[in-house]
Amino acid sequence: MFDSRQGNLRLSSSLAFLLLISSVAGGGVAPGFKIQGSLASCTVENAVIELPILAGNPCFVCRCKNKSVECSREVCPRTNACKGTLKREKGKCCPVCNENQGPASCTHQGRTYKHNDSWFAKECKICFCTNGTVSCQLQKCSPKNSLRCPEGKAPGLVPGACCLQCVEKTGVCTSYGDPHYRTFDGQMFNFHGTCRYQLTSDNANFTIRMRNDRRYTKVYAWSKALAIHLVDSSIVLHKDLQVKVNKSDVKLPYYHLPYFQITKGSFTITLVSNMGVQVQWDGKGFIEIRVPKSLMGKVDGLCGNFNGNSKDDFNLKNGRRATSAQEFGESWSLGRRNHGCKKAPSEPVKSTMSQCRLRRLISGRKRCSVIKKQFANCHGKVKPDAYYSSCVSAVCQCTGRRCECDAVLAYKNKCKSEGITVNWGRNWKTYCGVSCAVKGAVFDDCAPACQRTCDNKDDVSVPCPSSSCVPGCLCPVGTVWNSQRTKCIHPEKCPPQLSSIQGKLRRAAVSLKRSHKWMIRQLKNNDGR
Repeated sequence: MFDSRQGNLRLSSSLAFLLLISSVAGGGVAPGFKIQGSLASCTVENAVIELPILAGNPCFVCRCKNKSVECSREVCPRTNACKGTLKREKGKCCPVCNENQGPASCTHQGRTYKHNDSWFAKECKICFCTNGTVSCQLQKCSPKNSLRCPEGKAPGLVPGACCLQCVEKTGVCTSYGDPHYRTFDGQMFNFHGTCRYQLTSDNANFTIRMRNDRRYTKVYAWSKALAIHLVDSSIVLHKDLQVKVNKSDVKLPYYHLPYFQITKGSFTITLVSNMGVQVQWDGKGFIEIRVPKSLMGKVDGLCGNFNGNSKDDFNLKNGRRATSAQEFGESWSLGRRNHGCKKAPSEPVKSTMSQCRLRRLISGRKRCSVIKKQFANCHGKVKPDAYYSSCVSAVCQCTGRRCECDAVLAYKNKCKSEGITVNWGRNWKTYCGVSCAVKGAVFDDCAPACQRTCDNKDDVSVPCPSSSCVPGCLCPVGTVWNSQRTKCIHPEKCPPQLSSIQGKLRRAAVSLKRSHKWMIRQLKNNDGR
């Protein structure tokens, strides 16, 4: 092998030479060394020797010295002093520092990022670009209630984020029931046309449209589908929580980062976009749209112009004020009469209620009483009268369906946006179809966005924004979901995880080895006696 006193090496095979090269490349020997033997003999003094085994490696130069081959490896300078970009050039051993260019950019999943950029990726990861190198790690959420946002911003989610971020405050528009509307500026009205209608649009980057049809009654309409256009993507939310993106069915959750994501809760679909627009849809008739306040005065449609003044929400496209909700609604129709669109009936909710049969009216008042009674703690913030009237009207008009629930849920959501948690009472959640069929689970308006299962119950690294919640099912305190999320069980009934089994096997092997050594010592002691 290598003789450090003479600096010589005798090689008898190519394998030995490979070992030498790998050793030199790793810093195992001095940059200069001499080779002797049949594989490395030479006659022309100082001639450059091209060794086949070093072909294409620019870091080594071999010359003939005293009929032996002496090779030297180029020593590269330190690169941490380079303020530009490091680039490897063909035929050169060391990277070249190009200070005329800035730090190198990164490419990740088809997108290019600048030096020091960071972005969210799937599976709750956050990635960083550092001088041409991409590194990703799990997102780490701050403790509950520790996020402090500046003026004009509030905790919320952005596409790809599993932890709450400070996002721009939003205005809320709601459509529910048969259908009733509440604009961004708080104007409430009823409009029952069957066609395609523009809910809201900034006429540049996004448009949200709804499709209504007759259901359950001959007078009123319900939302059938929701179409959302975001820059280069077309998204359609259908009933039964089915989703299409660019005309293709997709499974949820669906990510098109960094532009938008679509997730599915127990009873709703939520779309979050990077421009601050959010949409919630229950697949039956409830729609909630949020847009950032930076768009105030820049949107139009059935949700109004979002300028802070509810009195001018009925302005038409030509600037004239509509004389009725029917005229206003028809002005935002996008279809033609011969394509299934029918003119909205002119009777308002109050006249419909006056024509309601006494038995249905009594039933409606009883079924909608939750708004007046259980939700009383919210009355100081959100006036219940319009929601209650819409609720009773819906019960009067439809049969075979719990039509009061859209109005009840809409009022509950409005209370939630005002920071008030309402009390459903024991039976209302089940009655409105928001009960949990999963064994042991219970419904909650504010269930944690992510929950513990048998797979992650002991993993503290799993990011979970505990202050973020969604309507859905959750396991009671002291229980977790099983791995299939089909029932709630006590943690001790979870099957052993692979890591736990491996740990037990390792401990058992160590114990067995110690017992074996003890037995050998005992046998030797007995033999010695």
